[in-house]
Amino acid sequence: MIQKRPIIYLVIAFLLGHLAASMQKIDIWLLVLLALLMLLACTLLLKHCTASMLGLLLLLFIAGSAERYIVDQRNVTALPENWEGGSVQATGMIVSNVDIDGNSVKFTFQSSETVLHELDYTIYEKEVFMVHVTLQAEEELEQARLWTRGSAIQLAGDLSIPAEASNEGAFDYQLYLKRQGIHWLWKSSGSSNVEVIETSWHPIRLLHGVDVLREHLSAPFDRMFSPEESGFLKGLTLGIRSDLDPEQFRSFSTVGLTHILAISGLHVAVFMYMMTALLKMLRLSKERIISFLLLAIPCYIALTGASPSVLRAGMMAMIGLLAARAGRLKDGLHIISAVAGILILWDPYMIHNVSFQLSFIVTLGIMIGVPAFQSVLPSAKKWKWATDLLSITVVAQIISFPVTIYYFNQFHFLSLVANFFLVPFISMIIMPLALFVLFLGHVSIVIAKPISSIVHWCNELTFVIVKLLGEIEKLHTIWATPPIVWIMLWYATWIFIFYLWRTRGLLSRNSAQAVSTEETEPIGVIDDMIHLPQSTSWIKKHYRGVISFSVVLSLLLYAYMPQALDRTASVSFLDIGQGDASLIRTPTGKIILIDGGGTISFGEQEAWKQRRDPFEVGKKVLLPLLMKRGVHHIDLLVISHLDSDHIGGLYEVVNTIPIKEMWWNGSYNATDDAQKLFALVMEKNISLRTPLIGESIEIDRYTTIDMLWPLKQSPLQLQEVKKQNEQSIVFLLTIYQSTFLYTGDIGKETEEQIIDEFSERLKQGLVEPLPRIAVMKAAHHGSRYSTDYSWMSYMQPQTTVISAGRNNHYGHPHPDVLGRLAQYQSHVLRTDLQGEINFQVESNDLYYRKWK
Repeated sequence: MIQKRPIIYLVIAFLLGHLAASMQKIDIWLLVLLALLMLLACTLLLKHCTASMLGLLLLLFIAGSAERYIVDQRNVTALPENWEGGSVQATGMIVSNVDIDGNSVKFTFQSSETVLHELDYTIYEKEVFMVHVTLQAEEELEQARLWTRGSAIQLAGDLSIPAEASNEGAFDYQLYLKRQGIHWLWKSSGSSNVEVIETSWHPIRLLHGVDVLREHLSAPFDRMFSPEESGFLKGLTLGIRSDLDPEQFRSFSTVGLTHILAISGLHVAVFMYMMTALLKMLRLSKERIISFLLLAIPCYIALTGASPSVLRAGMMAMIGLLAARAGRLKDGLHIISAVAGILILWDPYMIHNVSFQLSFIVTLGIMIGVPAFQSVLPSAKKWKWATDLLSITVVAQIISFPVTIYYFNQFHFLSLVANFFLVPFISMIIMPLALFVLFLGHVSIVIAKPISSIVHWCNELTFVIVKLLGEIEKLHTIWATPPIVWIMLWYATWIFIFYLWRTRGLLSRNSAQAVSTEETEPIGVIDDMIHLPQSTSWIKKHYRGVISFSVVLSLLLYAYMPQALDRTASVSFLDIGQGDASLIRTPTGKIILIDGGGTISFGEQEAWKQRRDPFEVGKKVLLPLLMKRGVHHIDLLVISHLDSDHIGGLYEVVNTIPIKEMWWNGSYNATDDAQKLFALVMEKNISLRTPLIGESIEIDRYTTIDMLWPLKQSPLQLQEVKKQNEQSIVFLLTIYQSTFLYTGDIGKETEEQIIDEFSERLKQGLVEPLPRIAVMKAAHHGSRYSTDYSWMSYMQPQTTVISAGRNNHYGHPHPDVLGRLAQYQSHVLRTDLQGEINFQVESNDLYYRKWK
């Protein structure tokens, strides 16, 4: 079978070696090699592969591994390895597009000479840096606009090592940059630290010319449409995503339509169709049309940003055109395999790009799955366009589903509907009209106006539909990041199902007619891979189908509820910077979230400094973490108090994830964060509760919360409390036999009051004696005015967790607190040092789990 399509298997072997080596673990590489040897030995015994082909496959596997190993070994910094950063100055060139967003300017910089001031050392090797320049005055914006790709500059600032992922499953910025050959972050304050110098011409200036051309081509959109529409159309037609409205992108993402904003095979196909139609009107021959397209496609790739998806589509189109010119039957699977191999040879790290993965996996899946799906659909020439569209949409959803939930952790059940109706509408109506408007706009805005009005109406209709679909929250689901083994089982199962569909179709209709529907016969790879006896027995075919879809259902249930049978509880203190957030999963699967972090703002920001998509803890850190862990709903949200560093990140969480009940201290604070959050809580009709001192509240049969502070009785009316720290909710969380103490931001005076209150209630027999405290969250991030001697003497926690931001301005945790904790022999864990701190709680044990 391998002999029929050798390129496919050779590329698979090469990529498999590449991926095995990327793990950088020799035991994993040897395990993959052993599995490959066993598989190839079986194919050799079954005479599906010759000895020479087997040797070639092994050679390609080793070649892929060698390439990745060499690339990884060379991907190191030229700066001293043990140096942790400091003041630097360098001369070099800007090698990326320059992104100006408010007072922030970002670009990639390649130095030719770097001076490390602290080491009094000069490096003449090339080094690439990710540069962040913070502008200090509005006048500096004009200076920043002179910085372009290819500009030779002198740069001064400070270097630091990019941050690793500090929470389990979080985005790893350091790894992301490393795969681009970047090992350092460069931060400069003010445009005075960036000086443009005269230099000779450099080839990279050609890319600057492309940047300028793209900006010039898209200019009519800015003059004819609102910023929201203009950003949408730029992304749709030219792949310019810098002006895309972040909220609009999230709306499209919710219903699974972001692929329409990434230039891909669909866009290349529309471009080729429009160009072919135009060239046919000019009465050019087929040969000349092909020659013209072979020249036009690379230009289109460059103009649309040369993303992995458009590279894949463009290269496949060009190879297909060359095959058509040669008069040879093209094989889609051979073409896509060859393109994948070429792109990985060109850029080995592209294999980790989400766009690359989705583009190739979905295209491959459509080639294999669509003919199989169509073979079981009723044959109707009149509605063939509808069955074709349905087939492509359904198969694309099936194939993209694992990658979607792996990276984005969400799936909307109306995604199929949105893709079926909106993708053709956007690609066949809006995109061609938008391109026509763009062409007319360069001739005359007045002439383009009537057509732009039609595009505007179409855009408005699209936005309204996307918004309405996204607001159907019950159909928007959250999925935990699945393991790689699960993804492999998903694809293996669907390959088998496609085979069953294909077999059934071939048995139920004329074989010749079924084969003729697919000129390249890509489904043949399934026949090569799986050999099952064809049977006319309806019972046997039905049995196979039931088993297959039972496996699919089982995989879906596991992916949606991977911990359904797990009775080990989890208590995590998340690293969300200078703030608090703790995620708890009880033994029965109840989810408790305590606080949500946030950023304390200092006054209003000037308009020119405001960014399109500013960093926000809830949106960028907390919500993605909850989604990664498959948190579909939150049974209990506890707000210790209303300071912004405890509630600032909760708005996005409450807006996205259903909350059953919320506890808070019964007071009110008229800050923007508090007003915004409580308005949303009321809108969502979330149950509110103010628990009282002495209450023992059962969460499930293994989990109890005992309240220690601050309310003795329910408030008759809300009172505004500006200083919230001493009103923090303090409680004991007991899971199985292990007790956690949550302290909010209380100070030592409140600590003494809690001790006195508890002691008095203990004398009266109103409460049980204080249990052994296994873990205590240090109050107020380790402030010197909290966690006093009397508190430590009374509570005597075995372990203390301090939630604080790295290099925070407050000096948390204070040395005095660390000294007191050491004096009472409490083991200290810190989020600013360890990142997320996770405890696993079992019926008879508690242990700290190192996830890094």
